[in-house]
Amino acid sequence: MKKLTRKTRARRRMRKAGSVGSGPQVARQPPALPADTMPEVDPEGLISLPSARERFLGGVSAVTVWRWRHDSGSGFPAVTTIEGRHYVRKRELLAWLAKRTKVAA
Repeated sequence: MKKLTRKTRARRRMRKAGSVGSGPQVARQPPALPADTMPEVDPEGLISLPSARERFLGGVSAVTVWRWRHDSGSGFPAVTTIEGRHYVRKRELLAWLAKRTKVAA
């Protein structure tokens, strides 16, 4: 008998329980938290680098952003890494863009 992978065994358990492949799937909503336990919105306004590339940097490539981050002369804002994802403060990014625009003009 062929040995099943952990993923296959888990998938079969879920099917047996009726949570996979048993009709239309309904998107789960996260549980609502009481107002006093709601996480505070970051006052610094962090934005992910992929979103920043699309929204503020004109769709430049990830390699270009990497170069800016690693070039000390570019002045690119500091990047915060949270769980392997890179974020930049929106205010600092906009200030950096304004400075680059003044230099280019």
